[in-house]
Amino acid sequence: TVLLANSLSGEEEVPPGVVGVITPEAPDVLAHISVRARNLRVFFAGCFDYDEFEKLSDLVGKHVSCSQTGDKVQVTEVEADKSDADGLAKVTSGLAALNLKLPPPAKFSKFCLPEAQIGLDHSPKLFGAKSTNIVQVRKTLPDWVLTPKSAVVPFGVFEKVLDAPENKDVAAEYHRLVDKDLPNSKEPLHVLARLKDQIHRLRAPADLEKEVKGALVESGIIMSGELEGADWNEAFTALKGVWASKWNDRAYFSCKKANIGAQHVQMAVLVQRLVEADYAFVIHTKNPFNEESGEMYAELVVGLGETLVGNYPGRALGFAMNKDGSGDPKVTSLPSKSVGLFGGGLIFRSDSNGEDLPGFAGAGLYDSIPMVKNEHRTLMYHKEPLVVDKGLSDKVMRGVCKVAADVEKAMGGVAQDIEGCYKDGKFYVVQTRPQV
Repeated sequence: TVLLANSLSGEEEVPPGVVGVITPEAPDVLAHISVRARNLRVFFAGCFDYDEFEKLSDLVGKHVSCSQTGDKVQVTEVEADKSDADGLAKVTSGLAALNLKLPPPAKFSKFCLPEAQIGLDHSPKLFGAKSTNIVQVRKTLPDWVLTPKSAVVPFGVFEKVLDAPENKDVAAEYHRLVDKDLPNSKEPLHVLARLKDQIHRLRAPADLEKEVKGALVESGIIMSGELEGADWNEAFTALKGVWASKWNDRAYFSCKKANIGAQHVQMAVLVQRLVEADYAFVIHTKNPFNEESGEMYAELVVGLGETLVGNYPGRALGFAMNKDGSGDPKVTSLPSKSVGLFGGGLIFRSDSNGEDLPGFAGAGLYDSIPMVKNEHRTLMYHKEPLVVDKGLSDKVMRGVCKVAADVEKAMGGVAQDIEGCYKDGKFYVVQTRPQV
């Protein structure tokens, strides 16, 4: 099936059997929804001429062929035959054929690990690749690329908190929903919402608060005496929000499609201080348009990166460039998002044991939640230095390109999917993982 989607929020998951999505909107190429579509080998195209999009409705219910030449897409009616049906069956059986398996569940160890205890050789595995990669890359990156300090609430902590005596009633209802209601429900969205509500009812054991604060102080993320009273309540609310995102609609249906039991997903939480970015960017160090390994592609927005990865309306500044720095940046889209997000404080990032399974489209399934709500600002591009100051825009784009080259080198030459930002003339990397 090829879907015609009049609008996209960025929260959707591709339904089983869908091999193509065409929309009149303009999703960013490196938004999570676009990355998941590519990972699933789903044809995903934007049609900016609404009259042309309306004409596609004449093909509803018919067999079609979708082809791409450069940045042009052609959709034509074709005759159905058995070979087409066989080909479709092979495509739609993709994830099921992978036979994905989660690693064995980790047992509780500590409520929080400082950065010094986050490493590739940690055994047993108590956190995902998000935590490992950001600590690993700092050790090998040149000093001009900065990374935020990190601590992690490891696998097994959610289960430990759920089993605490003060959460006995919550645990009973949670297990009933998971074991009985969800498998038998014809309306799983309702059950998923109730599961998330139960997680938000959890109370923190005293040792959790003590160990989290201690690890954050030891890692240099907060000062001793911070996160007291109301501040701790906000931090614990954000932590529970990440745990609850295990039951996001898109995560549940994506796991179900891949034959992964969502109840078996374990969630670690990476804790960092949010860089109060002037600009945020996402990089694919191998250009996804032409598969050129010598060319990177990046998208950049004003403010924090959620407007980019979360597919907020409008476009990011998109550009490609040779990773060796030769030539000029080739701009493919100009920034047009009307809103920018700004803020600081702590951020709690999902780091599950399912996001990095080979062949599983895990980008953006689970949530990263700032402790302090971000400020929304209307952007005025006629005054925005990134747009009106050619020297600054060239400096930023060339700097992003050099980040791409240096991070890929630091990660053993493997193409990377990088999230980072620019603040007061300095470049930061906040996350990197292999580009799929």
